[in-house]
Amino acid sequence: MTSYASLTACTLLTLGASATGVDAEPVADALDSHDVYAFIQQFFNAPTMMLRTGEDPTAARLGFVDEGVRVNAKFKPFVETNDGIFLQLENEVIAWSADKKVVWASADDVNRGSAMGGEPSPGWFGDWHHGVALLVPHGKKLQVIAYVQTTTLADSDQATALKAGAAPPKLERKIGLGAETVAKQFESTIGDPTAFAATVSDRKDVVLFGSSRTDRQVGGKEVAATLAKWNLKLEVRDRVQAGLASPTVAWVAANVDAVVATAKAGTKATPYQMFVLYEKTGDAWKVVQTTFAFFKPAA
Repeated sequence: MTSYASLTACTLLTLGASATGVDAEPVADALDSHDVYAFIQQFFNAPTMMLRTGEDPTAARLGFVDEGVRVNAKFKPFVETNDGIFLQLENEVIAWSADKKVVWASADDVNRGSAMGGEPSPGWFGDWHHGVALLVPHGKKLQVIAYVQTTTLADSDQATALKAGAAPPKLERKIGLGAETVAKQFESTIGDPTAFAATVSDRKDVVLFGSSRTDRQVGGKEVAATLAKWNLKLEVRDRVQAGLASPTVAWVAANVDAVVATAKAGTKATPYQMFVLYEKTGDAWKVVQTTFAFFKPAA
């Protein structure tokens, strides 16, 4: 693990499931984890290409991208898998909600280049990323509710960007119908490292991503322990955005400022883009995935 200060540049797009924030009767029975794996292998290769057309009201509401924040871009609400994309995935974790109506996938990914005679380009790799996709199955199709794809950075790259004054673009507050409670919980707990760590689910497939190639923890106990060890006091930098994928799965995105809780008064905060997935267990919203991303403007 790298230090908490080693987080990453990121691409994030979120799509509302419907005007109410939840689509009617999503169906998971026709899909399994192998189908989801095949989908994300292609999706992470070119997400904006797969989503770039269409005028459906489920348009993207938020985009964390290197050149700034895109709002209200238009995307297809449904995408289908196809063959011929060469993207290498490692450390993939595919997790289904308890009611099997929503699935989210986390993985490390790298583009192996375009197809050459039916094989990946030999000896060439792009940047490694941490990727997360929140999906709702509909028969054999997957609706993309939200995704984040973070380029892994060396500590020195982040330090250079910080010295240059890198900071994420401001967000407007947008809370989808039904997501008010989870957004309030996020805002009320992130300022206390112990309180936020206590909201982590005990599921074994919880994933925490940071910035480096190896900055990754899996398992609820391990993630909670790592957050406690980082001991970060987080404060919302501008506004929070949140929405539902189903009545029991929600996403939250925010720009936050981070300082170690024991730091001296006046310590300069480090800005991050933060993305969190929650699952409702009983009456409690529990963290099942969280990603910290350092904003590095495009060169």
